[in-house]
Amino acid sequence: MAVSQSVLSTLLTILIFLTAYLFYLKSNLDNSLTALFEPSISASGITLLDTIPHHLIPTPHNDRRLIVVGDIHGMSSSLDSLLEKLSFNPEKDHLVATGDMISKGPDSRGVVDKLIALNASAVRGNHEHHILKARAKMDRRRKKKKKKQQHRSIFSMFGSDSHAEEDWDNEAIENDDTDDENDTRAQRAKERDRKTARSLKKHHIKWLRSLPIIISLEPILPIYIVHAGLVPGLRVTKQDPWAVMNMRTLRFPKHRALEDQQPLQPDDQQILIPSEDGLEESVDNSEVEAEARRDPVPTDGRSGQRWADVWNKYQRHLPEKKRRAVIYGHDARRGHRVGEYTFGLDSGCVAGGKLTAVVLQGGAQDGEYRHTTVQISC
Repeated sequence: MAVSQSVLSTLLTILIFLTAYLFYLKSNLDNSLTALFEPSISASGITLLDTIPHHLIPTPHNDRRLIVVGDIHGMSSSLDSLLEKLSFNPEKDHLVATGDMISKGPDSRGVVDKLIALNASAVRGNHEHHILKARAKMDRRRKKKKKKQQHRSIFSMFGSDSHAEEDWDNEAIENDDTDDENDTRAQRAKERDRKTARSLKKHHIKWLRSLPIIISLEPILPIYIVHAGLVPGLRVTKQDPWAVMNMRTLRFPKHRALEDQQPLQPDDQQILIPSEDGLEESVDNSEVEAEARRDPVPTDGRSGQRWADVWNKYQRHLPEKKRRAVIYGHDARRGHRVGEYTFGLDSGCVAGGKLTAVVLQGGAQDGEYRHTTVQISC
Protein backbone atom coordinates (compact mmCIF):
# COMPACT_ATOMS: atom_id res chain seq x y z
CA MET A 1 0.00 0.00 0.00
CA ALA A 2 1.59 3.24 -1.07
CA VAL A 3 2.04 5.97 1.50
CA SER A 4 1.08 9.41 0.30
CA GLN A 5 3.60 12.23 0.24
CA SER A 6 1.54 14.25 2.73
CA VAL A 7 1.56 11.40 5.27
CA LEU A 8 5.33 11.04 5.00
CA SER A 9 5.74 14.78 5.45
CA THR A 10 3.52 14.72 8.55
CA LEU A 11 5.44 11.79 10.06
CA LEU A 12 8.75 13.53 9.39
CA THR A 13 7.49 16.70 11.06
CA ILE A 14 6.35 14.73 14.10
CA LEU A 15 9.74 12.98 14.28
CA ILE A 16 11.61 16.27 14.17
CA PHE A 17 9.32 17.73 16.82
CA LEU A 18 9.81 14.73 19.13
CA THR A 19 13.57 14.90 18.67
CA ALA A 20 13.59 18.60 19.60
CA TYR A 21 11.37 17.96 22.60
CA LEU A 22 13.59 15.12 23.86
CA PHE A 23 16.58 17.42 23.50
CA TYR A 24 14.73 20.01 25.56
CA LEU A 25 13.94 17.51 28.30
CA LYS A 26 17.52 16.22 28.39
CA SER A 27 18.94 19.72 28.70
CA ASN A 28 16.70 20.52 31.65
CA LEU A 29 17.47 17.16 33.25
CA ASP A 30 21.19 17.87 32.91
CA ASN A 31 20.68 21.27 34.53
CA SER A 32 18.70 19.73 37.37
CA LEU A 33 21.33 17.05 37.96
CA THR A 34 24.07 19.67 37.91
CA ALA A 35 22.22 21.75 40.48
CA LEU A 36 21.63 18.62 42.56
CA PHE A 37 25.16 17.25 42.60
CA GLU A 38 27.33 20.32 42.05
CA PRO A 39 28.59 21.53 45.45
CA SER A 40 27.18 24.90 46.45
CA ILE A 41 29.33 27.86 47.46
CA SER A 42 28.38 27.24 51.08
CA ALA A 43 29.59 23.63 50.93
CA SER A 44 32.81 23.80 48.92
CA GLY A 45 35.01 25.98 46.81
CA ILE A 46 36.14 27.70 50.00
CA THR A 47 39.75 28.03 51.12
CA LEU A 48 39.65 27.66 54.87
CA LEU A 49 43.23 28.61 55.67
CA ASP A 50 45.87 30.54 53.78
CA THR A 51 49.04 32.47 54.49
CA ILE A 52 50.68 35.69 53.35
CA PRO A 53 54.03 35.47 51.55
CA HIS A 54 56.67 35.64 54.25
CA HIS A 55 58.54 38.53 52.67
CA LEU A 56 55.47 40.76 53.17
CA ILE A 57 55.31 40.15 56.94
CA PRO A 58 57.23 42.55 59.22
CA THR A 59 60.21 41.23 61.16
CA PRO A 60 63.03 42.84 63.16
CA HIS A 61 65.15 42.54 60.01
CA ASN A 62 62.98 44.54 57.62
CA ASP A 63 61.21 47.85 57.61
CA ARG A 64 57.86 46.50 56.50
CA ARG A 65 54.38 47.29 57.82
CA LEU A 66 51.35 45.03 57.74
CA ILE A 67 48.22 47.19 57.77
CA VAL A 68 45.05 45.34 58.73
CA VAL A 69 41.85 47.30 58.15
CA GLY A 70 38.39 46.60 59.57
CA ASP A 71 35.02 46.40 57.79
CA ILE A 72 35.03 48.82 54.82
CA HIS A 73 31.50 48.07 53.54
CA GLY A 74 31.81 49.85 50.22
CA MET A 75 33.19 53.09 51.70
CA SER A 76 35.83 53.63 49.05
CA SER A 77 36.50 57.30 49.85
CA SER A 78 37.01 56.45 53.52
CA LEU A 79 39.53 53.79 52.54
CA ASP A 80 41.35 56.41 50.46
CA SER A 81 41.44 58.77 53.46
CA LEU A 82 42.77 56.05 55.75
CA LEU A 83 45.53 55.07 53.34
CA GLU A 84 46.47 58.73 52.95
CA LYS A 85 46.67 59.17 56.73
CA LEU A 86 48.85 56.07 56.91
CA SER A 87 51.12 57.39 54.14
CA PHE A 88 50.62 54.00 52.54
CA ASN A 89 53.61 52.90 50.49
CA PRO A 90 53.15 49.70 48.47
CA GLU A 91 56.91 49.26 48.39
CA LYS A 92 57.04 48.55 52.12
CA ASP A 93 53.40 48.18 53.23
CA HIS A 94 50.98 45.32 52.69
CA LEU A 95 47.24 45.81 53.19
CA VAL A 96 44.94 43.14 54.65
CA ALA A 97 41.15 43.49 54.98
CA THR A 98 39.19 41.60 57.65
CA GLY A 99 36.18 40.95 55.39
CA ASP A 100 32.89 42.78 54.79
CA MET A 101 34.65 44.99 52.30
CA ILE A 102 31.49 45.23 50.21
CA SER A 103 27.73 45.78 50.57
CA LYS A 104 25.77 48.48 52.41
CA GLY A 105 28.04 51.32 51.30
CA PRO A 106 27.95 53.30 48.03
CA ASP A 107 30.96 51.91 46.15
CA SER A 108 31.62 48.20 46.65
CA ARG A 109 33.16 47.87 43.20
CA GLY A 110 35.51 50.76 43.87
CA VAL A 111 36.71 49.14 47.08
CA VAL A 112 37.39 45.80 45.37
CA ASP A 113 39.16 47.55 42.47
CA LYS A 114 41.40 49.36 44.93
CA LEU A 115 42.23 46.22 46.92
CA ILE A 116 43.06 44.30 43.75
CA ALA A 117 45.22 47.18 42.45
CA LEU A 118 47.15 47.26 45.74
CA ASN A 119 47.61 43.46 45.66
CA ALA A 120 45.96 43.39 49.08
CA SER A 121 45.12 40.27 51.04
CA ALA A 122 41.72 39.72 52.63
CA VAL A 123 39.49 37.16 54.28
CA ARG A 124 35.94 36.31 53.30
CA GLY A 125 33.31 37.90 55.51
CA ASN A 126 29.64 37.03 55.82
CA HIS A 127 28.69 39.78 53.35
CA GLU A 128 31.14 38.54 50.70
CA HIS A 129 29.65 35.09 51.22
CA HIS A 130 26.09 36.39 50.72
CA ILE A 131 27.08 38.30 47.59
CA LEU A 132 28.80 35.25 46.10
CA LYS A 133 25.71 33.14 46.72
CA ALA A 134 23.48 35.82 45.18
CA ARG A 135 25.74 36.09 42.12
CA ALA A 136 25.83 32.30 41.68
CA LYS A 137 22.02 32.20 41.78
CA MET A 138 21.80 35.04 39.25
CA ASP A 139 24.23 33.26 36.94
CA ARG A 140 22.17 30.07 37.12
CA ARG A 141 19.03 32.03 36.21
CA ARG A 142 20.81 33.69 33.31
CA LYS A 143 21.90 30.32 31.91
CA LYS A 144 18.39 28.93 32.30
CA LYS A 145 16.93 31.93 30.50
CA LYS A 146 19.39 31.55 27.63
CA LYS A 147 18.57 27.86 27.23
CA LYS A 148 14.86 28.61 27.42
CA GLN A 149 15.17 31.11 24.57
CA GLN A 150 17.04 28.56 22.49
CA HIS A 151 14.37 25.94 23.11
CA ARG A 152 11.58 28.42 22.37
CA SER A 153 13.09 29.14 18.97
CA ILE A 154 13.11 25.40 18.22
CA PHE A 155 9.46 24.98 19.24
CA SER A 156 8.41 28.05 17.27
CA MET A 157 9.47 26.28 14.08
CA PHE A 158 6.46 24.01 14.59
CA GLY A 159 4.07 26.61 15.97
CA SER A 160 4.27 25.08 19.45
CA ASP A 161 3.08 27.03 22.47
CA SER A 162 5.95 27.02 24.97
CA HIS A 163 4.05 28.68 27.84
CA ALA A 164 3.84 25.39 29.74
CA GLU A 165 7.58 24.94 29.52
CA GLU A 166 8.09 28.58 30.51
CA ASP A 167 5.87 28.18 33.58
CA TRP A 168 7.74 25.02 34.58
CA ASP A 169 11.08 26.78 34.13
CA ASN A 170 10.04 29.75 36.26
CA GLU A 171 8.90 27.38 38.97
CA ALA A 172 12.26 25.62 38.87
CA ILE A 173 14.06 28.94 39.18
CA GLU A 174 12.06 30.01 42.21
CA ASN A 175 12.09 26.66 44.04
CA ASP A 176 15.03 27.58 46.27
CA ASP A 177 13.34 30.50 48.03
CA THR A 178 13.73 30.34 51.77
CA ASP A 179 11.11 30.15 54.46
CA ASP A 180 11.56 33.81 55.31
CA GLU A 181 10.05 34.89 51.98
CA ASN A 182 7.56 37.12 53.81
CA ASP A 183 10.19 38.61 56.06
CA THR A 184 10.51 42.20 54.86
CA ARG A 185 13.92 42.69 56.42
CA ALA A 186 15.25 39.52 54.81
CA GLN A 187 13.85 40.62 51.45
CA ARG A 188 15.56 44.00 51.73
CA ALA A 189 18.84 42.25 52.50
CA LYS A 190 18.38 39.93 49.51
CA GLU A 191 17.68 42.84 47.18
CA ARG A 192 20.73 44.69 48.51
CA ASP A 193 22.85 41.58 47.88
CA ARG A 194 21.49 41.25 44.34
CA LYS A 195 22.20 44.93 43.65
CA THR A 196 25.76 44.58 44.89
CA ALA A 197 26.25 41.33 42.97
CA ARG A 198 25.05 42.99 39.75
CA SER A 199 27.54 45.84 40.22
CA LEU A 200 30.54 43.50 40.28
CA LYS A 201 32.38 42.27 37.20
CA LYS A 202 33.65 38.75 36.63
CA HIS A 203 37.18 39.55 37.81
CA HIS A 204 35.78 41.03 41.04
CA ILE A 205 33.81 37.84 41.68
CA LYS A 206 36.84 35.68 40.87
CA TRP A 207 38.93 37.61 43.39
CA LEU A 208 36.28 37.41 46.10
CA ARG A 209 35.87 33.67 45.55
CA SER A 210 39.61 33.19 46.01
CA LEU A 211 39.64 34.70 49.51
CA PRO A 212 40.30 32.37 52.45
CA ILE A 213 38.29 32.23 55.66
CA ILE A 214 41.41 32.47 57.84
CA ILE A 215 44.79 34.05 57.18
CA SER A 216 47.69 32.83 59.28
CA LEU A 217 50.86 34.88 59.76
CA GLU A 218 52.65 31.83 61.12
CA PRO A 219 55.43 30.94 61.45
CA ILE A 220 56.65 34.55 61.24
CA LEU A 221 54.12 36.03 63.69
CA PRO A 222 51.70 34.27 66.09
CA ILE A 223 48.60 35.89 64.61
CA TYR A 224 45.43 34.82 62.80
CA ILE A 225 43.24 37.21 60.79
CA VAL A 226 39.52 36.39 60.43
CA HIS A 227 36.26 38.19 59.87
CA ALA A 228 34.24 37.29 62.97
CA GLY A 229 36.10 35.00 65.36
CA LEU A 230 37.63 31.66 66.30
CA VAL A 231 36.60 28.98 68.77
CA PRO A 232 39.34 28.68 71.42
CA GLY A 233 40.87 25.25 71.90
CA LEU A 234 39.95 24.15 68.39
CA ARG A 235 42.80 24.06 65.90
CA VAL A 236 42.35 26.35 62.94
CA THR A 237 42.10 23.51 60.42
CA LYS A 238 38.97 22.29 62.28
CA GLN A 239 37.19 25.65 62.55
CA ASP A 240 33.74 25.87 60.97
CA PRO A 241 33.67 28.41 58.09
CA TRP A 242 30.19 29.67 59.02
CA ALA A 243 31.30 30.32 62.59
CA VAL A 244 34.50 32.10 61.54
CA MET A 245 32.45 34.44 59.30
CA ASN A 246 29.50 35.02 61.66
CA MET A 247 30.17 34.32 65.35
CA ARG A 248 29.92 36.88 68.12
CA THR A 249 29.49 34.79 71.24
CA LEU A 250 30.00 31.29 72.59
CA ARG A 251 27.38 29.31 74.44
CA PHE A 252 28.01 26.33 76.64
CA PRO A 253 25.05 23.92 76.42
CA LYS A 254 25.98 22.28 79.70
CA HIS A 255 25.56 25.70 81.34
CA ARG A 256 29.08 25.69 82.66
CA ALA A 257 30.58 29.15 82.49
CA LEU A 258 34.28 29.40 81.71
CA GLU A 259 35.05 30.65 85.20
CA ASP A 260 33.40 27.57 86.72
CA GLN A 261 35.43 25.10 84.70
CA GLN A 262 38.73 23.55 85.69
CA PRO A 263 41.41 25.69 83.99
CA LEU A 264 43.38 23.93 81.29
CA GLN A 265 46.96 23.39 82.31
CA PRO A 266 49.74 23.85 79.77
CA ASP A 267 50.75 20.20 79.95
CA ASP A 268 47.17 18.97 79.45
CA GLN A 269 46.78 19.87 75.79
CA GLN A 270 48.30 21.25 72.62
CA ILE A 271 47.10 23.68 70.02
CA LEU A 272 48.27 24.14 66.47
CA ILE A 273 51.94 25.05 66.37
CA PRO A 274 53.68 25.95 63.12
CA SER A 275 56.01 23.24 61.91
CA GLU A 276 59.00 23.63 59.65
CA ASP A 277 56.83 23.74 56.54
CA GLY A 278 54.13 25.94 57.97
CA LEU A 279 50.72 24.88 59.15
CA GLU A 280 50.31 21.21 60.04
CA GLU A 281 50.94 19.83 63.53
CA SER A 282 49.69 16.76 65.35
CA VAL A 283 47.38 17.34 68.32
CA ASP A 284 47.16 14.82 71.13
CA ASN A 285 44.02 13.34 72.67
CA SER A 286 44.03 15.73 75.61
CA GLU A 287 43.04 18.56 73.25
CA VAL A 288 39.98 16.58 72.21
CA GLU A 289 39.15 15.99 75.86
CA ALA A 290 39.55 19.70 76.58
CA GLU A 291 37.26 20.60 73.68
CA ALA A 292 34.66 18.10 74.85
CA ARG A 293 34.84 19.43 78.40
CA ARG A 294 34.29 23.01 77.26
CA ASP A 295 31.88 22.16 74.45
CA PRO A 296 31.48 25.76 73.18
CA VAL A 297 28.87 26.47 70.51
CA PRO A 298 29.52 29.58 68.37
CA THR A 299 26.51 31.80 67.70
CA ASP A 300 25.92 35.00 65.76
CA GLY A 301 23.67 36.29 68.54
CA ARG A 302 24.66 38.30 71.59
CA SER A 303 23.60 35.96 74.37
CA GLY A 304 26.42 33.92 75.82
CA GLN A 305 30.05 34.78 76.42
CA ARG A 306 31.86 37.02 73.97
CA TRP A 307 34.20 34.77 72.05
CA ALA A 308 37.07 37.29 72.31
CA ASP A 309 36.84 37.28 76.13
CA VAL A 310 36.94 33.47 76.15
CA TRP A 311 39.85 33.48 73.69
CA ASN A 312 41.90 35.84 75.86
CA LYS A 313 41.28 33.73 78.97
CA TYR A 314 42.18 30.56 77.11
CA GLN A 315 45.50 31.97 75.87
CA ARG A 316 46.60 32.84 79.41
CA HIS A 317 46.55 29.13 80.32
CA LEU A 318 48.96 28.28 77.51
CA PRO A 319 52.75 28.48 77.44
CA GLU A 320 53.79 31.80 75.99
CA LYS A 321 55.13 30.24 72.78
CA LYS A 322 51.75 28.63 72.09
CA ARG A 323 49.66 31.77 72.47
CA ARG A 324 48.03 33.25 69.38
CA ALA A 325 46.42 36.63 68.75
CA VAL A 326 43.39 37.15 66.51
CA ILE A 327 42.58 40.24 64.44
CA TYR A 328 38.92 40.44 63.44
CA GLY A 329 36.05 42.71 62.40
CA HIS A 330 32.30 42.04 62.16
CA ASP A 331 31.05 43.34 65.52
CA ALA A 332 30.35 47.04 64.90
CA ARG A 333 28.17 47.32 67.99
CA ARG A 334 31.14 46.60 70.24
CA GLY A 335 33.36 48.75 68.05
CA HIS A 336 37.12 48.97 68.23
CA ARG A 337 38.29 46.63 70.99
CA VAL A 338 41.80 45.58 71.92
CA GLY A 339 42.25 42.66 74.28
CA GLU A 340 45.40 40.93 75.40
CA TYR A 341 45.27 38.58 72.39
CA THR A 342 42.45 40.05 70.29
CA PHE A 343 42.03 43.11 68.07
CA GLY A 344 38.48 44.07 67.06
CA LEU A 345 38.52 46.54 64.17
CA ASP A 346 34.91 47.06 63.05
CA SER A 347 34.12 50.58 64.21
CA GLY A 348 30.99 51.20 62.13
CA CYS A 349 32.37 53.23 59.23
CA VAL A 350 29.34 52.64 56.99
CA ALA A 351 27.03 53.92 59.75
CA GLY A 352 28.99 57.14 60.22
CA GLY A 353 31.53 55.78 62.67
CA LYS A 354 35.22 55.27 62.00
CA LEU A 355 37.40 53.15 59.78
CA THR A 356 40.08 51.47 61.87
CA ALA A 357 43.39 49.84 61.03
CA VAL A 358 45.98 48.15 63.19
CA VAL A 359 49.55 48.58 61.95
CA LEU A 360 51.95 45.73 62.69
CA GLN A 361 55.71 46.20 62.65
CA GLY A 362 58.61 43.99 63.62
CA GLY A 363 59.47 43.70 67.30
CA ALA A 364 62.76 43.39 69.12
CA GLN A 365 63.12 39.68 68.36
CA ASP A 366 61.87 37.20 65.79
CA GLY A 367 58.23 36.32 66.43
CA GLU A 368 57.55 39.61 68.23
CA TYR A 369 55.66 42.61 66.88
CA ARG A 370 54.69 46.16 67.71
CA HIS A 371 51.24 47.50 66.92
CA THR A 372 49.61 50.91 66.64
CA THR A 373 46.03 51.90 65.80
CA VAL A 374 45.06 54.43 63.13
CA GLN A 375 41.49 55.67 62.59
CA ILE A 376 39.64 58.14 60.40
CA SER A 377 36.08 59.44 60.74
CA CYS A 378 33.71 58.29 57.99
